Amino acid sequence: MSYESVAIQSQGWQAQIAPAYGANPIFLQYCGQDIPVPWSEDVRDPFLCGAPLLLPANRTAGGKFTFHGKEYT
Repeated sequence: MSYESVAIQSQGWQAQIAPAYGANPIFLQYCGQDIPVPWSEDVRDPFLCGAPLLLPANRTAGGKFTFHGKEYT
């Protein structure tokens, strides 16, 4: 089975993204080195595998959050 994908690249990164499957990356590479992504050609449900690139849509309480000791607003 083949999936339509969108190619993106920036500053050494290259990726193929499958918009119809939760914007999951189906290929990822940095400076010519492949980065493994949890993707399978047998995927039928985008919610069961993959690594979505976007944060969940909604509001963040107080407009900020902390990740690995760093605060983001």
